[in-house]
Amino acid sequence: MEGPVYCLVVVLVGGLCSASPAGRDFATSFMQNLYADTKDTRFLVEVTALPSSQGSTKVKVSAMGEVFEKEMSPGSSCSFKLPDSVEMRGSEKFNKTVLIEASQDIIVMSLNFKQYTADTSVIYPVKDWGTDYFIFTPNSNLKGTFKEFSITNHKEPNFVEILLQGSVRFQGKYYRRQSKISLKLEPFETVQIQSHDNLRGTNVVSRLPVAVSSGHSCIQKFTACNHVYEQLLPVNSWGKEFIIAPLPYRNLFSTYDSVIVQASQHTEISVNFNGKVQSYHMFAGQTIELQSQWPHPMYLKSDKGVQVLFEFNGGPDDVVHSVDPFLMTILPTSHFSTSYSLEGQGDFYNYIIVVAQNKHLDGIKMDPQPQTTTFNWRKVDGTDYSWAEMYYSTGANFYQISHPDSPFGVYSYGVANANGYGSPAAADPAERHDCSTTKCLEDEVCQMKEKNSSTCVKKTAIKEGTCWAMGDPHYRTFDSNYYNFMGSCTYTMAKNCQVDEDHPAFEVDAKNDKLDGSKVTFVGKVIIKVYGYTVTIVRSEFGLVRMNHTLWNLPINLGNGKLKLSQSGMSVVVETDFGLTVQYDWKQYLVITVPGSLSGKVCGMCGNFNSKKEDDLVTPSGSQSSNVAALGKSWRVPNVTDDAHCQDECSGKCENCHDDSFFHSITSRMFCGILSHAMDGPLSNCNAVIDPKVLHEICLFDMCMGDGFKDFLCNTLQVYADACQRAGVKIHDWRHFAHCPLPSCPENSHYEFCGKACPSTCENPDAAAKCNKSCVETCVCDEGFLLSGTECVSKAQCGCLYKDKSLYIESGASVFTDDHCTERCTCNGTTKDVDCEKPGCPKGYECKVVDDLIGCDPITFAECSMIGGPHYETFDGHDYSFHGNCVYQLAGVCSKDPSLPHFEVYVQNDAYGKRVDSGAKLVEVKFSGTSIIVSRKHKGFVMINGELTHLPVKYKRNFTVNQFSDFAEIKTDFGLLISYDWQSTVHVKVPSTYEDAMCGMCGNYNHNPKDDLQLKNGTQAESAEELGKSWRAAEIPGCVDGCKNSKDCPSCDITQKDKYETDRYCGLIRNPKGPFSGCQGTIDPERVFQSCVYDVCLYNGKEGSWCSHLRRYTIECQSRGVNVSQWRAPDFCPISKMKFPTNSQYKHCGNVCHATCDNRLAPSTCKRPCQEGWECKDGLLLSDYKCVPSDQCGCLYKGKTYKQGQSFLSSDCQQMFTCSENGTMLHEKHSCGLFETCVLTNNVGSCHPVGNGTCQIAGDPHYNTFTNHTFNFQGTCTYTAARSCHLEGSRLNAFSVVVENEKWTMTDTPNVAVAKLVAVKVYDTTLVLRMNQLRTIMVNGTSLTIPLNLNDGQVEVFQEGFHYAIVTDFGLKVTYDMIYKVTVTVPGNYKGKTCGLCGNFNDSKPDALELPDGKITKDLQTFGSAWKVAVQGVVCEDGCSGDQCPKCDATLKKILEKDCESITNPTGPFAACHSQINPESYYRDCVYDVCMSQGRKDVLCNSISVYVTDCQTIGVKIDNWRTPDFCPITCPANSHYQICSETCGSPCPGLTDTISCPATCAEGCACNEGYYFNGTGCVALDECSCYHNGRTYNIGETVVSDDCQQICNCTTSGEVECEQFSCGVTEKCQLNSGVLACRPKECRMETGGFITLFSGTTGTISVMGAYEIITHCDERAADWFRVVAKLQECPLTGVKSVVAVYVFFNELSITVTDRQETWVNGKKVNDPSLPGNNIFVRRDEKTVIIEQMSHFQLSYSNSQELIITVSASIVDNLCGACDRFIAFTDTMGFSQFMIQEYMASFSAQDFPTW
Repeated sequence: MEGPVYCLVVVLVGGLCSASPAGRDFATSFMQNLYADTKDTRFLVEVTALPSSQGSTKVKVSAMGEVFEKEMSPGSSCSFKLPDSVEMRGSEKFNKTVLIEASQDIIVMSLNFKQYTADTSVIYPVKDWGTDYFIFTPNSNLKGTFKEFSITNHKEPNFVEILLQGSVRFQGKYYRRQSKISLKLEPFETVQIQSHDNLRGTNVVSRLPVAVSSGHSCIQKFTACNHVYEQLLPVNSWGKEFIIAPLPYRNLFSTYDSVIVQASQHTEISVNFNGKVQSYHMFAGQTIELQSQWPHPMYLKSDKGVQVLFEFNGGPDDVVHSVDPFLMTILPTSHFSTSYSLEGQGDFYNYIIVVAQNKHLDGIKMDPQPQTTTFNWRKVDGTDYSWAEMYYSTGANFYQISHPDSPFGVYSYGVANANGYGSPAAADPAERHDCSTTKCLEDEVCQMKEKNSSTCVKKTAIKEGTCWAMGDPHYRTFDSNYYNFMGSCTYTMAKNCQVDEDHPAFEVDAKNDKLDGSKVTFVGKVIIKVYGYTVTIVRSEFGLVRMNHTLWNLPINLGNGKLKLSQSGMSVVVETDFGLTVQYDWKQYLVITVPGSLSGKVCGMCGNFNSKKEDDLVTPSGSQSSNVAALGKSWRVPNVTDDAHCQDECSGKCENCHDDSFFHSITSRMFCGILSHAMDGPLSNCNAVIDPKVLHEICLFDMCMGDGFKDFLCNTLQVYADACQRAGVKIHDWRHFAHCPLPSCPENSHYEFCGKACPSTCENPDAAAKCNKSCVETCVCDEGFLLSGTECVSKAQCGCLYKDKSLYIESGASVFTDDHCTERCTCNGTTKDVDCEKPGCPKGYECKVVDDLIGCDPITFAECSMIGGPHYETFDGHDYSFHGNCVYQLAGVCSKDPSLPHFEVYVQNDAYGKRVDSGAKLVEVKFSGTSIIVSRKHKGFVMINGELTHLPVKYKRNFTVNQFSDFAEIKTDFGLLISYDWQSTVHVKVPSTYEDAMCGMCGNYNHNPKDDLQLKNGTQAESAEELGKSWRAAEIPGCVDGCKNSKDCPSCDITQKDKYETDRYCGLIRNPKGPFSGCQGTIDPERVFQSCVYDVCLYNGKEGSWCSHLRRYTIECQSRGVNVSQWRAPDFCPISKMKFPTNSQYKHCGNVCHATCDNRLAPSTCKRPCQEGWECKDGLLLSDYKCVPSDQCGCLYKGKTYKQGQSFLSSDCQQMFTCSENGTMLHEKHSCGLFETCVLTNNVGSCHPVGNGTCQIAGDPHYNTFTNHTFNFQGTCTYTAARSCHLEGSRLNAFSVVVENEKWTMTDTPNVAVAKLVAVKVYDTTLVLRMNQLRTIMVNGTSLTIPLNLNDGQVEVFQEGFHYAIVTDFGLKVTYDMIYKVTVTVPGNYKGKTCGLCGNFNDSKPDALELPDGKITKDLQTFGSAWKVAVQGVVCEDGCSGDQCPKCDATLKKILEKDCESITNPTGPFAACHSQINPESYYRDCVYDVCMSQGRKDVLCNSISVYVTDCQTIGVKIDNWRTPDFCPITCPANSHYQICSETCGSPCPGLTDTISCPATCAEGCACNEGYYFNGTGCVALDECSCYHNGRTYNIGETVVSDDCQQICNCTTSGEVECEQFSCGVTEKCQLNSGVLACRPKECRMETGGFITLFSGTTGTISVMGAYEIITHCDERAADWFRVVAKLQECPLTGVKSVVAVYVFFNELSITVTDRQETWVNGKKVNDPSLPGNNIFVRRDEKTVIIEQMSHFQLSYSNSQELIITVSASIVDNLCGACDRFIAFTDTMGFSQFMIQEYMASFSAQDFPTW
């Protein structure tokens, strides 16, 4: 467009010889200049075309949507006036960047002019930009003005981090000094930062080069204010020698100008000024200010590069007029040039200062000649330079100043009344005699010679080119250009774009996938097209490739060696005969190598391989793309089915690392620092292969994008190590060094760090022996095994070679040989021949490609459903209801057709909660000798052949088990599909080949719904109950084939039914105007509606009983692609009451294909419509029905997943495998103990203990030890009854059982005691049973209801007969009847491994009384007291010994002996037990205890009951010995006495899912008919407790879950309803007084220098001093506060402690000393006080508390402990050491060095250093 462009032509005199800021691409911005309403505004860019230009130069200037274009002749200059709107105002991001582009090199300056305020600056071309800058802003505090700087980005998205040295308000947010601003800048975006604080020393670091300008909106010092600015030089362009000439305005008054020096590292400088030499030592980031005065120049030298600027502070021009300040860069002498362009500014007197070498002063010329032509040279002390100042023009004009061959420096400045400007003059470049102007022949290349001349030489052979793509989206082109690209489509990586006879056509495409819930992409599929073949390699299909839609094993040889595919290490390698090589690790790393002969012939994302990386972003049309996203879009492969929803660029907030940026953050040092250490350590020999800086940057980017996922670090190291090994570089074990897991190897193989790159295969058994390639990390088949496809097998199990030995087929496997499924070829494992037949697809199947694989797929399916229990829909569509709760065959094959694979599907039904109907508790699928069980008890797991297994499961090619949303899905290779929601709903789907072949509750699948109630004998059932009874497969005690009682069966009167059909209940389903209206024409809602009404009737209108039906219909509609509007509301089926996995979130239409820990991805075959449900939160993975970060995924070993810490044994128990925290499966030698035997169960070995030992403590306590040694000990203290001892070298679990005794209240006799409390400590858990505290147990201080199941069965607590039992999974059992008797049973492998009052269990009675030190005693009192557990504040006695012990009166004894004789009576009720348990000791104890109680009958009965219980425990049948007159039992309400009562005889629904029912019966109380056992008593069904996650909840009880993520309530229906819940950002989940709740997070400092941040990070401060612990970031806020703690070390004790706390508020300060003295504004005050508005000081016992209402609280105790808590309202405004509640990722640990480095950044600089 035409615009205000003013030009002038000048002529250059003389030659040129030095570089300068000339270029073709420029970008700049205009910072705020004083006020917005200033008049006479001019924003100019001034462009000079070089005199050496070849013809005219086209210049384009773009600003604010306007474009100015001009053709300029050589040596001419033009000014482009820009729109006034180009000025930036405020601390914001702007799209006001000015772009200057030219067809040849130009030089550019800018002018920012307003009346009385202006400055100029050289604009450096983009090629001279840098990534590291230090800011200088002049110091001036004129109201309404700002210190300011700007950062301008070029054409790629960029990350910038700013370490502030002054407070800043940016985009409305406040940042304190020493905080960081982390930004993402879009292409051509500029940010302006303004502040009232001085920002000098602020460090700007960017990923890609940027331009940085710095200055002041209007600085005032000695005159009026003036706008000053200068484009800064990056750190890498700083110099070491400077000459600074003074300005003449200092000769009138004794003022000065400022010389600013800044260092980026420790630097020594010397300054020669006025005959004196001064030295300075500068530290990194330091700024010093020197004074410049007329007429003395300054000579500055440094040992490191420094930045020097000249700040003219303003001064008088004469008596009347003054010149305002300006700022300009001082160039190092190394930057001097031989030619400069000068542009005089209008309205100014224009001057220059020239610095030149003494011997070349006469050669400097100006063109045209100025009015004054004489230079008045003055020498610079200590140098061979002189300087001169000269006036050269008034007004706007252009000049050239030059020297033929000697570089010199020129500074241009101008003065006007109340105005001024200054900057280095714009240097012209040298006349080029380099390769940019030298033309060579095709077979030649230009090279530079000495003396800067160029020549053409013959081209050398071009080496091969390598391109790679890895991880999160990193690319390296053939010409070593690096970029990031996050497109998720399919792209051409490389192809031959110049096909000829010698260079065959090929194409390598890569399909990028995206991590679930993440912006991160990676290579998920590689497609190679060459020689007419199409090879597809898919992520996670390890060891396999796809050829023509068929899975092929490796190795493969096609076309007589034209194309070879093989496995090498963890990668597949594809090689062609013309030199193309493709390597892919089936995970994320793709490498493409092409021969040098293809140089300049290839194209794609990998570039053109022409040795010029600057032109690698070339599109198919040959043009250069403007950015990486455009490049990707241009190379996107068209018409790819899987790319329907892909994107070529990252949507949303991509590459945004928030405030804790990854560039210099602690997190980056913690994680990617290990990368640098590894490269300096085990990988130190490898730096020549891949630039470690590139890998380090990749790691930083990945850590940022992946929320700290350690996977990225390990993946980066793996790529680096693989490239090194393949290059033949020797490296060392880096995995152990970096805590990275070992690769998972298949059965019969092992991991090798440096193994053969050529595996020994069935096809080539000698491959490894003959391999001459460098070693690689790999899995190697064990001795005697060969690689067969993806498995290691014996030679006899090898498969067959087919198609001229080009294809290997595993034994028994089959492949299709054509695209029509006509011919199927199978490997005969016996003959090793390939048998081919042409049966085609069977009836009901069709040949088609599904998920890119060809096969025979069923044409149609039939589905049977069991919905919520009572609702069944058969394969033929017949609906019926059935309430049976036994085990039934849901579906099975009854046909004898041998071509049909047989299977059965069984369901075990029971009531879910207190539902009156039944639902599936367990589903079992049986086929081909395999049993697969999915049960409600093990949500998120599956049991395969008896082994509990994590999901997902892929069993060879026979079946898979995955989780999709809330369903476990079992899919077989013959088309059977079963899904179960782990609650009550089951779906069975079979292909049409099973027509007329099915039987069971699902019917016969003969398309006739009228005969679906078919019994086993082939007849039709009269009712659903009869049908169920016929197909009952097993009985469960108490189960029935219908309603338990007629009253339980559903019934609804017409009034209720009408009510439940309204929209408030089920009516919404079929409302024609409701949320389902769009689906009603696709899926008839009537069936779902009727089921809904039925269930609501069943539940009598129970709140929410209709919600599952509405959700079911929603999902059915969504599965058909029909959109359903949101129908949930806070008062109608609220989202908050839905049950989701931990760390997931609700989605109305969410992804059901969850990324799992198995391979960090969803199943590749999962392509399903969204549905209502949940998704894991971003970055988390599904594991065992929980969403977890990747570092909690555990281990993948031989195709199975194991939890962290989980251990298992090999089948022979000779090896122990343990999943470590870093995901590595560790293994060590193992053997079963002396009293253990190896038992093989489902191919997993386990060491089972042989026998057990029981210790009994009963009555006044009588002890019968593990070895049947009996004694009496009447101590009334707390004692160790039994604990594990001498476990060194064993793998036994530690435990302890402590019994607290008290004086027996049944007698007045002294020295008689009875058990009061039993405490068991096991698995770091303490469980306490206390006398008379029935139905509850204390667990780690929390009172919980019995029964209880901890950690999936590690510990169970339940009532058994008349006592409570604590049982562990390793065989420890402790019982207590809460009155009289305690037993401790340990498994036989603890022989010799116990100690305490129960003895050492070594089968030797003489040493039964063993003391803690191992010595033996015979004195019982000594023995007992030695095992006493000290309890503070408790007064007790250690019993008696000898004659001091109470004795029974002889007369009374004779009377009582008859009462106890029933125990020993050989014909009595216990005679059957005498041969098993000697009754004598029981008899003696009975007599003694009854005697001590003066003949009390209840003591007699308890004594006899002890013997009865022990007999029943070992399985002896005891007849009823009680009578109405002898030891009668009064049972609690709703129960009656039974001599042999079963704990689970009539359990409340859900009880048996919580505890493992005992195998034996026990004397106790059984529930009456119609009542149910709730774990501790018998209740009516509607009073049964709730059982959830191993816990028992009473009706109406509300508790917070263990992780404070849910709040759960036990409803009257027996179901636990949980709502999503979370602690606030300032809270943490914590146990307090036995109650779990959200408590305030604390930042605390404690004695010893210990500090705990809000994030939970802890450490020790080692350097004494004052630290800014917490402050409000905004110093101008009305509620500003600041806390400084003084840490001091006591010289006498060396103890570090907080000796004083200083709290500052606006206009108020409070000091608290370690003597608890409180001072307010310097005055001592007494507590409590109200020193300020909403500020309180009070004393609480020995603690001073300072509160700012609703914001924060500080407490400082007399033990020097400082605790701070804050409210959520100020979280975003917190600064200081306490942090902002952002947890540091601790995978690598937070070292002491880091905590001190962290604390050093919060040192209180305004406090003196001690």
